[in-house]
Amino acid sequence: MRKALLLAPALALGLLLASCSSATETPSRTSSGSATTDSTVSSTTTQASSAKMTACARTINEPLRGLVALTSDYLVRNWQSNVAEEFIDMPRVGDDPNAPPTEGDFNVAESAVQDPRSCNVLTGTCCEPAIGITYFGSETDGSPKYAMGRLPALSPSGDSVALLAYEAINISTPGHPDEIVSSIAFPDATLAMVKEIRWIDDESLVVLAVGEKGSFLYLVSVKDSKVGTPELLTTDTSSSKGSFIDVGIAGLSDDGNLWTRRADPSSETESLLELRDATDLSRVIRTASLPDRPLSYTIRNGVVVWLHADGSLQVTAPQVSATPGGSEWFSMILPGTYVWAD
Repeated sequence: MRKALLLAPALALGLLLASCSSATETPSRTSSGSATTDSTVSSTTTQASSAKMTACARTINEPLRGLVALTSDYLVRNWQSNVAEEFIDMPRVGDDPNAPPTEGDFNVAESAVQDPRSCNVLTGTCCEPAIGITYFGSETDGSPKYAMGRLPALSPSGDSVALLAYEAINISTPGHPDEIVSSIAFPDATLAMVKEIRWIDDESLVVLAVGEKGSFLYLVSVKDSKVGTPELLTTDTSSSKGSFIDVGIAGLSDDGNLWTRRADPSSETESLLELRDATDLSRVIRTASLPDRPLSYTIRNGVVVWLHADGSLQVTAPQVSATPGGSEWFSMILPGTYVWAD
């Protein structure tokens, strides 16, 4: 029943997001998941990532491949195929927040990203030590490899990864995130808590931070190592007001503009998606309504990963059907409950 109730709003929202596409593609129907056909919908377009297509790259043809999520037990779950039941639960990194408290630093997995070329998963943890730790593999003796910093974010080409290192954003390569290529100074960490990092292109990224006066977006030039003037996302979510999960960076449209998410101030249960000009984050190009307050909501390569407030994880993607003038939609609720997904 839950799946049926969520399918209609997910498809409607998918139509709106897809209508912003600028490139053409003719994907085939995937065999897993459920889909509906709407003969009134014209062929939907999307643009693939500029990252090299490999066994772990997500596409609208295979929307589950490359998906990473944190289960309610705070284990990283990863899909390297397009079959919902074929997932890998990674060894735990950090502490188990559901276990009895222990002495010493407390560090919990909070996000992850998979390199589509190597299939290696980088897992960021927070926040003792305050700088955070990102784990990215194992040494020959089985001990984990790690880099200082959290919130790993992969560039569109897959050549670079960004880590938040307290009051700096460190740039390195996905294979060696512990070897810093460049570092960009970021504003005082006591003034705002960074929630998300998202690349716009290989030379710039956006940072979402929540402080006392609200939630702000920072445009960061990796090429010039400069942080732009913060643009207000909302005053309804701050360090002392609202919920931290009510704001987010959803992803990019096909023309390179930025989808952001915030709580709808006119509703107690809904959210607003706003398409912002990537060169001027204060300018909202388009607005859409989201019928809940999700734990997370992301768009990558035309695939929507929607983690609902009850912990259910829905993946939706447009797919062009063989029926002339019709479109087919993949939409699936994955097994399990989760606290984060991308």
